[in-house]
Amino acid sequence: MVSNAAKALMSPFSSEVEYFCSVVYYDIEKSPKQKEIFSEFQSLLHLPSKSLMRPIRNRFLQILEVCTRLNELMDVLVVHYYYVLDPNEEHKYRKLLNQVLTRYATVEEKTRVERTSHSIPNGNTSQT
Repeated sequence: MVSNAAKALMSPFSSEVEYFCSVVYYDIEKSPKQKEIFSEFQSLLHLPSKSLMRPIRNRFLQILEVCTRLNELMDVLVVHYYYVLDPNEEHKYRKLLNQVLTRYATVEEKTRVERTSHSIPNGNTSQT
């Protein structure tokens, strides 16, 4: 009964939520280098190390846990993905990045975050 209600609740979104969660998961968790960088960003922001959760198709109740974890890691995701933006796009998100860094990091740590980010090639993170 609960599963049917969850399925009905998710139906307006088709599979966009699952797809988004899967893309983020595979982009970071299936690349050892990206996983290491993601973990380092968590450490630099003084956050406990957490992994992303893989959504499992047709497990509608589990998607809530997956989305909750994404929400918990949103600040780390902002930092992680900022540095793979096209340089022409960075200015659009610089204020958001600075808000995240101001919330968690000292000046020295901001510098370390920027240094770490230079090890991420511009473009698709899943290529590493």
